[in-house]
Amino acid sequence: MIVYLPQNFRFIFILPKHFMYFSTNPELNFKLQSTGFKTLDYKNFSREKLFESSINFQSKLLELSKNNKYDSLNYISNFNYLKNKNSFHFKQEIEKLTDKKVYFINQYFNHKNFKLLLSSLINKRFHQFIYSFLIILIHFPFTFLKLFKILFKKYSIIDASKSVSKNISTKFNIKNYYVISNALFEKKSISFKPLIFLFSVFCFPLLIFQTFKLRSIEKKSIRYNYLRFKNYFDTILLTYFSFVFRKIFTFNFYTLNNLGLSEAMINNGDKKSNHLINHGVHYFDNDKKLNLAWIFHSKTIFNSKNAILYSSNIFDKIFFLKNMYSNDVNFKKPFINYSTESVKVEYSNNNNILIADTFKDDNYLRPFLYHDALQYIKFLKVIVYSLSNTSNNIIIRHRDDSIISCKYIKKIFKKFSNVDIRSDGKLTDFFKNDPVVISYSSTVIFESLLFNLRTISFDFFNTGINFLNAPNFNKNLPISKRFFYRINSENDLKYLICKI
Repeated sequence: MIVYLPQNFRFIFILPKHFMYFSTNPELNFKLQSTGFKTLDYKNFSREKLFESSINFQSKLLELSKNNKYDSLNYISNFNYLKNKNSFHFKQEIEKLTDKKVYFINQYFNHKNFKLLLSSLINKRFHQFIYSFLIILIHFPFTFLKLFKILFKKYSIIDASKSVSKNISTKFNIKNYYVISNALFEKKSISFKPLIFLFSVFCFPLLIFQTFKLRSIEKKSIRYNYLRFKNYFDTILLTYFSFVFRKIFTFNFYTLNNLGLSEAMINNGDKKSNHLINHGVHYFDNDKKLNLAWIFHSKTIFNSKNAILYSSNIFDKIFFLKNMYSNDVNFKKPFINYSTESVKVEYSNNNNILIADTFKDDNYLRPFLYHDALQYIKFLKVIVYSLSNTSNNIIIRHRDDSIISCKYIKKIFKKFSNVDIRSDGKLTDFFKNDPVVISYSSTVIFESLLFNLRTISFDFFNTGINFLNAPNFNKNLPISKRFFYRINSENDLKYLICKI
């Protein structure tokens, strides 16, 4: 028997050792191996079936979005669908490969093991419940104190990370603001959890009634399950809470997405007070399926009719025009993450390599558009091993706030003296020395092009994606000094790097 563990599983010490285990989190598999557990090394990186399923499901959701104004509902349903689809795909593939039964850790009546049951309950329910309860309890006095300030003084509310919020406040000249966050003892943060919890308690009958009413609109258009119903309830809760909140308090609202609480705040506020800022980049893909995937992906950024939208890149503009978006967009505001004028690149045409890519965990899968966790590690390995016999210094820029830690990445590449794993500083700090930037579909590629750096979109898994419409690399043509290429083979990658 093989036990399928979720990516965020923490309580390894409770697990019985006589089972074999598998997870789509490579770091979790490594930890299990390091502590004497048997694990399955699964190396199938094809996601074509999942991509096809996602396109079919997203097409249905796009049709449903014509009947309701809740893009968050469809977006989250898509993530839930893909997570389940992906899990069952791996389960079936592993059963074929090993001829053994695979059970998820929460399939209590199948594996019939008390330790697995206990570890699953603790991992999924108990600690999350305790954590949420503590946040609500601790934040109560701080939240109400800050609400009192908003009531009598002009404040803005920003839904973004601390660093990005600081950039937004500078770009939009905001003096007084609070950032939506559950961080404790932060002067500029405010938690909405206590308020939403109180609202849900007092208005529960109304919320349940409206949830069933929303459910009745869709009828049999889409498969009905518990997760979809929970999404209905959460959507209704945030919608009614935001309606009441914006009737009481007057403020300007800034956000990077039209999702969840942000969507509810935007829908229930005045358009002039809502500011929706594109923090990434979208482009028109000539492949119809890939373009449809980008359209669905863009719905929580470009689909609001009740907010002032901001973008500053030509790719977004072309995406709008070719996909016939009717939204008004302000293309005057600068790109939100930084100012290109503040970073000076010393163009030296050296052979340093910067690998910076984005992956999505199982809760936020976007097949073909972004790598998943297993693909991400394989992607890094292919590049490093391909260039192992060259003189290149390689920096891997990794976000340490994901399910994969920098510590684990360092362990993978510890034998390579020319590889440095970094998570500190800003991305643009690594641009100053004029590296060759390698990514797959991350916004890093767009940022790299802004600074006129040599850039490679490396499609190792050959998905067919041509991010930002990069020209395909051709050995028979001269190499540009400031190049931008799409490459889909190790040999071509090594050839290009060696020619620099």
